[in-house]
Amino acid sequence: MDNPYDFSLDLDFLALDVAFNYIRKDHFDNALMLTETVTAIMQFSQQDSGADFTPEIEAARTQAKISVSN
Repeated sequence: MDNPYDFSLDLDFLALDVAFNYIRKDHFDNALMLTETVTAIMQFSQQDSGADFTPEIEAARTQAKISVSN
């Protein structure tokens, strides 16, 4: 005979999974938006000043990948 609480536990796990994925998506969106904003500002500054910000731009993109991966 099946345990009557199995269905309830499945719904609890499903609700937790949905909540976790919602929070994770919000975190990803914020991290990616911030990274794109920072890299765009550095690219504009690079064009205006003539300085080379390529290492900083690559570091920001790498940090975004790390932030999204973890």
